[in-house]
This record gives sequence, structure tokens and C-alpha cells, in this order.
Amino acid sequence: MWGVHTLCTQGGQHTLCTGATHGRSVPILPLCCDSFFHPPLSFLPLPLSFLCPFLSFICLFLSFLCLFLSSASFFPLPFSFFHLPLSFICLFLFFLLCLFFASFFFLCFMSFFLSFFLLCLSFFLSFFCAFLTFLFAFLLPLFFFHLPRTDVMMVTPWLAPIVWNGTFDIDILNAQFHKRDVHIGLTVFALKKYTVFLENFIETAEKYFMVGHKVHYYVFTDRPQDIPSLSLAEGRTLDVTEVTSYKRWQDVTMRRMQIISENCLQRFIFEVDYLVCADVDMIFSDHVGVEILSDVFAAIHPGFFQANRKKFTNERRPRSHGFIPKDEGDYYYTGCYFGGTVEEVYKVASFCHNALWHDESYLNRYFLYYKPTKVLSPEYVWNNYYGSSVYVPSKRFVHVEKDYVRIRSD
Repeated sequence: MWGVHTLCTQGGQHTLCTGATHGRSVPILPLCCDSFFHPPLSFLPLPLSFLCPFLSFICLFLSFLCLFLSSASFFPLPFSFFHLPLSFICLFLFFLLCLFFASFFFLCFMSFFLSFFLLCLSFFLSFFCAFLTFLFAFLLPLFFFHLPRTDVMMVTPWLAPIVWNGTFDIDILNAQFHKRDVHIGLTVFALKKYTVFLENFIETAEKYFMVGHKVHYYVFTDRPQDIPSLSLAEGRTLDVTEVTSYKRWQDVTMRRMQIISENCLQRFIFEVDYLVCADVDMIFSDHVGVEILSDVFAAIHPGFFQANRKKFTNERRPRSHGFIPKDEGDYYYTGCYFGGTVEEVYKVASFCHNALWHDESYLNRYFLYYKPTKVLSPEYVWNNYYGSSVYVPSKRFVHVEKDYVRIRSD
């Protein structure tokens, strides 16, 4: 039979006693000031109980560290450490945070010595910091930053950049080139019936090519009387030079390289800083700016940018000076679009004009041993013959559809 419960004091310790028969007091449960905030039992030894406040502060420290690193990826800080992939660091810290949360809550609900206030505060701050970490590291960059592309190769094995859509900031580049007052030359050959393509070429170039920069169009033609009168923006000029025509289109192509190399020494070196060489039977359909400029750049052929090097249509005859073995070659470059500084373009053109046939094999031979300092993705030389590609959302410089037999005939 149970008696009345009383509060007993013995040896300075307060106990809850029951008044049983025979006048004896039997202690039932020690009293604690935190007994209203925690479960009445603890299966943890005393040293582990003292770890609870320590673990709560570790949780807070990891939360703030995770928040600091992730915010650094959103608000740039002048520390070289932040050039590391911060998202991976934040994910790792967030994983550690979750582990500490698990041990933290286990100890919290099994301990006598952690106050309810510290528990709530630590949980709230840790959760809030974890939420901000996710916000800074993953959500805000999606809306405010152009995240690097991961579906295509953006750097060559020799560390030259490959220019794709979304891999450059044109405003920064424009500011740099404007400060240098750069002049860009664009050479184009409109021979025979190819003069019909010149008007669209120049009109689209005025709309998309090096907008806001000083551009000199160098038109070489055997029919100067067929060149239309074109309206150009301020700071842009057009120079028409008459040249001799040839019967075969392959001869015309090879003669082009010779003319370019000769004019590099006679004119271009004194008039422009960079030279871009392009085919006339193409049109600009999207922005093409100073992001392409480098010491020497080449463009990946749209028909081979996903092909194995053994399928490249390089010169395979060992006796040819343009010979490339089947197991060699980085990319297959197109001959319709290349450029760079006048000095480097002169070297390319001088090498290629020694070819006995179409110069594209010689061009690839040259770039195999003298690597371009920048490579343009197929979006800069697209051909609709190859359809569409998920890797080429923006087609900047496109071949015009035409009847090759008719256009190349006399």
C-alpha cells in the first residue's frame, strides 16, 4: 500500500520519497531542474551527455561554414581558395551536417544536461543556414549566372579554349578590344557566279559580325562590275580588288591562299590587327564577335565534330606533304573559316598555297603540328545538310543551300 509522496533531503540531495508502512522513506526518482524539458530517463553515461552542447555548436559551425562558402560562389570574394568547385565543397559539408544532426538529436533527447532553449535555437539556426546554403549554392546561380556547360568539351588537350555558346562574356571581351582599338579584316572571294552571294554575306555581316568594332571587308573578285553598292555602318569599309579567275574551283581555292599570303605582306599588316578568312557562300545568322579572335583560330567541321579521327577525310597518301596518318589528328578543321593575327594567317596561307589540290588537307596538316590557340565549335560554321544537333543550339555562321553543279559551271 502506497503512502503520501514527500520531498526528502538527504546529504544535500533532493529526492522524491514515498511514505511506506513502518515509517520508512523509499527514494523513487532524483529531481533535476531540466526534468520538465527532457525525457525522464537517460541511457547515456555522463561524459556523453556533456557532448550535446559541443555537438550543437559543431552543427552551427558547419552550417555557417557551408553558408559562407556557398555565398562566396554567388558573391565573388578575393580569395584563390574560391576558385575550387564550391558546390562540391558545400555538398560535402552539408552531408557532414546531416550526420551531426542525427547524432545531435539522439543525444538531445537522451540527455539531462542540454536545455530546451539551446536545442530549439541550434535546430533553427542549423536548418536556416542549411536552407541558405542550398539557396546560394544551387538556386540563385541558375537564375543569375551562366553556368559552365558540361555536355561539350570546352578545352583542347593543349589547353586552347573551344568557343561554344554560353562559354564567354561578350561585354567583358568587347570592353577589352575597344580599349585596344582593334581593327578586324574580313577577306572574301566572290569569283564567277559566286558574286550572287556577296550581298547577303555583307548585309548579314553588318548585322551580326563584330558589331561595334572597326571592320574592313576585303572583297576579291573577277567581276568587279557585278559588286552591288552596299550600305555600311560607321567605322566599317569595303575594298574591292580585281583578281584573275580560274576554270576549276579547286584552282580558285588554292589561288585564294596565295592571294591572302601576298596581301598579308603588302596591305593587311599595315591596316588591320586581326584577319578573318571566310567563304562567300555563307550568311551570318547570329552573333559572331571578338570571342573568336586569337593568335590563330580554326573551326571544327560540322560533319566531323562527333566522328572518330579515323573517319576524317585527311590526305592519306604518305608521299603527299599534306599526309596525316589515320591514328593522328585532333579535330577535322574546315577550310572555309579561319583567322588570327596577320602574321599567323600569313604562315597558314603560305603553307596551304603549296597544295596541288584542295587546300583543306594542308590546312589540317598545318594545324596538326602548329596548334591553333583557339578552336571554334561547329556553331560558327554550321551546314544545314547535317540537320540539327542538341549540342549546337545557336547556328551563327551557316552555309547557303545551293546547286553546286550550276553555280560552279561557266
